[in-house]
Amino acid sequence: MFIFSYLSKFWKKKKRLKSSDFIKYALYFLATFPLIPNKIKGLPVAFIFIIAVFSFVNNKSFNWKFFLINSGVFISYIFSLLYTSNLNYGLKKIETSLSLLIVPLTFALLYNCKFYVNWSKLLKQIIVVFFNSVFLFSLIILTYLIYIGGFLYLDDPNFFRHFTQEIPYIGQHSIYASIFLGLGLLFSINLLNAKTCRSFKIHIIFKTLPISLLLISLASKGILLATFVSISFYCFLIIENLRSRLLTLLLICGVLTLSINYSPSLSKRINLLKLSIYSPSSQGILSSTQVRKAIYNCSIESAMDSWFFGYGIGDANDTLIHCYKKNSSYLVESKPNSHNQYLGILLISGLFGFFIMLYFLFFNLRLFIIDKNYFFLTILLFYLMVMFFENILERQSGVVLFSFLINLFSFKAFKVNFIKRPLLKCLDKS
Repeated sequence: MFIFSYLSKFWKKKKRLKSSDFIKYALYFLATFPLIPNKIKGLPVAFIFIIAVFSFVNNKSFNWKFFLINSGVFISYIFSLLYTSNLNYGLKKIETSLSLLIVPLTFALLYNCKFYVNWSKLLKQIIVVFFNSVFLFSLIILTYLIYIGGFLYLDDPNFFRHFTQEIPYIGQHSIYASIFLGLGLLFSINLLNAKTCRSFKIHIIFKTLPISLLLISLASKGILLATFVSISFYCFLIIENLRSRLLTLLLICGVLTLSINYSPSLSKRINLLKLSIYSPSSQGILSSTQVRKAIYNCSIESAMDSWFFGYGIGDANDTLIHCYKKNSSYLVESKPNSHNQYLGILLISGLFGFFIMLYFLFFNLRLFIIDKNYFFLTILLFYLMVMFFENILERQSGVVLFSFLINLFSFKAFKVNFIKRPLLKCLDKS
C-alpha cells in the first residue's frame, strides 16, 4: 500500500509532463506486438493497464458506455460459465480472451487523457511503429528461411505454413503471421496516402516488398482474400479520381493474378482448393478445404441444437469433438475449433452472445463512418472478413492485437464524436 501511495503521489505531481509520455510509450510497446516474444505477448497489455489505473486514481474519469459496449463479448463469455460443465477448460479460455476485457477497460480509464494527449499525432506514430514492426517481422522470417536453405521448398505450401511456427521466440501459426502481414500492407497504404515527401514513400514501398513476398508465400487463402478486398476498398475510398480508381483496382487485380500464377506455394494451394471442393471427405488425412467443410457442417449442426444460449465457453469445443466422431477420425485427433469466429460465438453463447458481438461491431462501424476515417473502417472490414476463416478471439496472438487496434481506433473516434455531444443525439443527426 505504501508503494502504491508513493507512486500515486509521484504520478499526480508529474501527470501533465510524464503521464502522457508513459501512455505513449505503452502504446508504442503494444504497436510492436508482432516482434514481442510469445511468452510475454500479454505484457504490454498489463503495462498499459497499470498506467491507466494510476491515471484513473488521479483523474477519477471513467467512460462506462465505451467500456460496456466494447467488452460485451467478454461479458457474454463470463455469463456462459454459469451453464458450462467443463469449468477448468472454460476458465483457460477466459484467461486467453482476457484482453477483450482489459483493453476496453484500459481506454475507459484513460478517458480523461483526451485533454492532454494529441491522439491524432499519436495514432500516426503508432501506425509507423506497427508497420516497421511488421517489416522487421517479415525480414527476420525471410532471413531465417535463407539461413536454413528454405527456398528449396518454395513449391511446398505445407513447409511454409509450418516453418513460421518454428522461428525462435516470435514464431507464429501461419494464419496469425498472415494477419500481421496483411495489416502491415494496409498500414503501408495509409502511410503512402499521407502528405509526405517522395523519398519517404519510396522507402515505404521498398519495405512492403518482403511483407508481400512472405504473405503470398504463406498462401493463407482467407487472409489473402481479406487483404486484397480491404486494400481495394480503402484505395477506392481515398482516391477521388474515377480513372485513378480504376487503374488502381486493375493494378491490385493484376498483382493478385500474378501471385496466383507464379507463386509456387499459392498456385498449388489454389489447385488443391479446386480439387477439394468437389472431392468427398474421407477418414484419412483431409486437405485444408475438406477439413473446413467438415468443421463448418459440425459447427452449424451443433449451433442449431442449442441456438439461444449455446453450450458455454467450456463445452463448445467438446460439443464439436462429439460431432467429429460421426464424421472423421482425423478431426477427432486434431480437435480443431470452428474456424469461424461467428460460429464460435454461436457455439459458446448462442444468439445471446452473437447479437452482443454484432452490436459491438456495428457500434464501432458506425463510429468510424461518422468520423469519416476510412482507414479505421478498413481495418474493421479486414477483421470482419478474417473472422469468417479463423477464431481470432480464441488465441492470444489474435485477440490481443484485435482488441488493441479496434479499441484504440474506437477511442479516437468516440473522443471526436461522442464527447462533445450525447451518443443518441449524434446518431440521430447522422
